[in-house]
Amino acid sequence: MDKEVVGAPELESIQETIAEQFGTSVSPASIARALADHGVGLGHPEILQTDLRWRERNQIFTPEDLTFGTIDAANALIEKIESLRHFENERLRHEVGSLRPSSTCSPPTKKRKTESSPRRSPSG
Repeated sequence: MDKEVVGAPELESIQETIAEQFGTSVSPASIARALADHGVGLGHPEILQTDLRWRERNQIFTPEDLTFGTIDAANALIEKIESLRHFENERLRHEVGSLRPSSTCSPPTKKRKTESSPRRSPSG
């Protein structure tokens, strides 16, 4: 990198590139750590703010979701968990489907070894 200190714009650019190339999201703090490990200077306040915003956008459960004051609140959490599980199953199916070749693959068949000598009987 040509800059002496990496801040929010650079982290967001790296994040977008990772998402485009690998299809996954990585936290700004993780990116910052990797950059620091390679000697890159970091703008710490910007990085912390960027990471906080990213975590708030990507959190699965809110504090309200985890409040079990009533049976209705507990049921709402269970429903959310079930919908997330369904969503994750569908996402996983889609990802696995995208990895499969267009033709249907069948498992390899085992070849039987042909024996060159006749079998002996247990008696002799």
